[in-house]
Amino acid sequence: MTSDPKAPGAAAVILYREETEDDPHHFSTVYTRIKVLTEAGKEAATVIVKFPRYLAYNAQGDNTNFSSASTENHFDAPDINHAGADQPFDTDTFAAPVELRALEARVIQPDGTVIPVTGNTAALIKKVPNRPNEVTFTLPNVQVGSILEYRYQMRYDRFQSAPEWQIQQPWFVQKAHYMYVPSDQFLPNDVSGPGMSNKLLKGPHDTVLTDIRTAPILPPGKDLTKDAMGRYILDLTDIPAIPNEAFAPPVGERIYQINFYYSYTVVEKEFWQKEMQFWTKDLNRYIAPTSMIKNTAEEAVAAADPPLDKARKLYTLVQKLTNTDAASGVTSIYEGSIPPGSVQDVLEKKSGNSKEIALLYLALARAVGLDARPERIASRDQHIFSPKFLSTSQLDGVVIGITIDGKEIVVDPGTKMAPFQTLYWGHAGAAGVAMAANGKVETVITPLQVNTDNTVVRVGNLTVGPHGAVSGTLRVGFEGQQALEWRQMALRTDGATVLQEFEKTFSAQVPEGVQVQIDHISGLDDPTKQLVAVLQVSGSIAEVKDSGPIAGVKDSGSNISTAASKIAGMIDSSSQDPEPTGQATADEAGNHFVLPRVFFDARETEPFPEEPGRTLPVDMHYPTQEKEQITYTLPSGYAPDGKPEDTTLKWEENAAYQLRSKVEPNSITSGRLLARGFTVLDAADYSKLRDFYQKVVQADRQQIALTGAQAGN
Repeated sequence: MTSDPKAPGAAAVILYREETEDDPHHFSTVYTRIKVLTEAGKEAATVIVKFPRYLAYNAQGDNTNFSSASTENHFDAPDINHAGADQPFDTDTFAAPVELRALEARVIQPDGTVIPVTGNTAALIKKVPNRPNEVTFTLPNVQVGSILEYRYQMRYDRFQSAPEWQIQQPWFVQKAHYMYVPSDQFLPNDVSGPGMSNKLLKGPHDTVLTDIRTAPILPPGKDLTKDAMGRYILDLTDIPAIPNEAFAPPVGERIYQINFYYSYTVVEKEFWQKEMQFWTKDLNRYIAPTSMIKNTAEEAVAAADPPLDKARKLYTLVQKLTNTDAASGVTSIYEGSIPPGSVQDVLEKKSGNSKEIALLYLALARAVGLDARPERIASRDQHIFSPKFLSTSQLDGVVIGITIDGKEIVVDPGTKMAPFQTLYWGHAGAAGVAMAANGKVETVITPLQVNTDNTVVRVGNLTVGPHGAVSGTLRVGFEGQQALEWRQMALRTDGATVLQEFEKTFSAQVPEGVQVQIDHISGLDDPTKQLVAVLQVSGSIAEVKDSGPIAGVKDSGSNISTAASKIAGMIDSSSQDPEPTGQATADEAGNHFVLPRVFFDARETEPFPEEPGRTLPVDMHYPTQEKEQITYTLPSGYAPDGKPEDTTLKWEENAAYQLRSKVEPNSITSGRLLARGFTVLDAADYSKLRDFYQKVVQADRQQIALTGAQAGN
């Protein structure tokens, strides 16, 4: 088998996958058999194992999940005749023993050679950074044509774990079988046996779990069945692979799947109401207004300050604290539970993680009388919140809403270096839940950003020699998300690394033959200011042959667009650099060469690949605008062959582009504006998006032809 006609071009296919969840015996088993078809399919050799995200426990019992400890490759069933081995259960931390055992795997080579995976499970698995509920293991010596086969068992002593079946996989699945045996209290006729318990189930808050709730997303015409034994069964064939599309949002909540939940209610609204009540009770304990909290808040503001100024001053105060998540490279991603201790601990240590700092801000805001509330959200770079999934693990972020004069603003104090009222992009347009003033839970969506919130401005003057040599100084200013990204990089690395990354980024944008060196960077440690990088440019803009169209020529001159003419003013006046001195002169008469009309984007490629069967929305993270105004000082005796034509593009209210040039006796200035107003776009509009940016790339590749005066004229 070298291909599958039902999955043309597939790098690998899953021949068979089986998942069995046996809660009465406290274990689950996964078996998978994969055929590698291409070099890219060898990635299937690394297997991701996800541990249960939530567990229920028997109120009483003496059951154990432990099975035989054999490491032989016989894929045996667990030994359910063990007795005892109960551990004390802590309902506050809800720490449960979950183990990956009986990991068995082998690689069958194209020639039939079988390579078993040897070693104990602990030595084979590796942790995944920043994902505490995931581990990986890797099968060795995988070739194109190999068959990969593995099985593992997950054990959770005395606990129950309603499964989360991810039906769609990274690879096409020919056949799959799923079976779930729920806790024996949900089985008919009180089915039980050795190692089983018929005691009540309880959740983390000591709630009695009386129901099983399912949240299925299945292919059309497919249904979950329940047999006479009370087992849930699903059989499927020809399951398409998870779409791998450019600029796609997280797909975890969109793909085919079935999630089961042991719950105290089957009503969504009631579930979220109770969960937020549990969380709020813990929150109030954590943010209790101690005298230190009150004194700190009152000292940071003046009694006569307007509410917005108070909110801003307190925000500045907590932003000065050391954010341990930012230093480790984690951007405001954290567990949903309330930390132990209190926010006063954070204040005393002058450090905390993202959630602790956000909740400290909440406590300080309330201490000065601000109407503030926490909003628990699903960070949009990780999840898309859906209330039908009865799991608070979706809610990995906290932002703070403050109501002033009847209008709520949302701030992100847990994101280090985020300016006041600027949300990290994963927290903007993010859905979640919050408690309303009347004590009722409500769904919230944080404000989306606009393109002017995220601006890149590039300005400067370049002196051009008669043979294309170029030198000068440019300034690039950042506001919004790109500035936030650079500043957070500076927190994780040293100054030299940041300079290297800046140079690497700009070097990839400027024309071939041009070198960029960072002179200095300002505003890197102050989110209230514009981040500005000053660049020294040198090298040569070689004559370009057939790599882009020569800009069209018009006889009449015109001014640069209003937007472009304001570009220079967006750079702080304190960052102004001296104009280049001296003017190049032609040493040969009659020379011709070309300049890129757009200096920073002349080498860009089309960003959106052709995807005629696009299925997922387009997620650009945040709207943005780019402004560029570059002046070329020309060598004496040289002039462009006429004035380049203006280019204006507009795609409804989604995006706009403008390119204009101004020709003067010894110089030519080009101003470029590209604005994109949307964050997420429907899949049906992908072809229009691609068409617009193809036109942008074509316009950016225009060149300006220069001709020197003929000798004797």
